[in-house]
Amino acid sequence: MDRKSEINKGPPPLDTKGGQGRHDFILDIFMAHKRPLSLFLKRTLVATEEVNDAMQEIYLRLLRLENIEVVHLNPKAYLFRIAANLVNDGIRKKYTRHMKQHFAIDEQELKCLAPTPEDNVDRAQQMTLLKKACDSLSAEERRIFFLHRVNKMTYQEISVEMGVSPRTVRRLVVQTLSFLQGQIKKQGRAV
Repeated sequence: MDRKSEINKGPPPLDTKGGQGRHDFILDIFMAHKRPLSLFLKRTLVATEEVNDAMQEIYLRLLRLENIEVVHLNPKAYLFRIAANLVNDGIRKKYTRHMKQHFAIDEQELKCLAPTPEDNVDRAQQMTLLKKACDSLSAEERRIFFLHRVNKMTYQEISVEMGVSPRTVRRLVVQTLSFLQGQIKKQGRAV
């Protein structure tokens, strides 16, 4: 037999009915192209785990293939086509997964976090009412209240500074808060 007829003859026949011959063929072509496939995937995928997963998926797709004759004709091209498809699928999945996070700005109601002019007027009126109510407190009540609320002092610290018991400080703070809230509610209805 001459060389020309050998080339045109094509690859040797393959046992396509399954069994050990089929599995050996798949394993042989996979192992023969494992390194170039791995290098190709390492250039396109970032993580080593992704490369390993892709290599495993390539092997599984070969095993699941019903018509092994397709691979038999040009195994390298077939394996690299599977690898390229896996890479493209991974990119497509990443892109579409992030698309769910996007939204049209027209669909969203934008809220300003700064106070509105009405809020500013309300706060100014509340501060005026609070100042009036504080003016009606005794000097001791006012001082204890401001030490606790403004200076953030504890009842114990105030009692040392004022020379009264912590229990008295607590009672005066509670009474002052209750009085101020009542005054603001009462004057707020009148405004």
